[in-house]
Amino acid sequence: SDAPGTHTKTPFTRVRRHRDAPGMAWTNFVITAAGLLAVASLMRSDVRTSSAMLRRNLKQIRTWVEDGTKDVAKDAAKATQKTLGESEVGKAMKDFKDGQFKK
Repeated sequence: SDAPGTHTKTPFTRVRRHRDAPGMAWTNFVITAAGLLAVASLMRSDVRTSSAMLRRNLKQIRTWVEDGTKDVAKDAAKATQKTLGESEVGKAMKDFKDGQFKK
């Protein structure tokens, strides 16, 4: 009833596949593999730049923290000298220290 190469669609009729289907499968595979390799390469370079930027940021933050702790220690030393030196207890402690060092 059907001539070779013609297809009629009925619910139970099998559709014939083209002869070059294996060639198309290889083409699809190669294209997919190339796409995945391109994505992996881009992600790899992105991870490298992100990690380098993170290292630079951490180095800068560490520098800021170290500078901040030095400044805080200096400010605390100055503040204790001022507050203790002005009070009676501070004057007594200073006199006691001076007396100890003179001996």
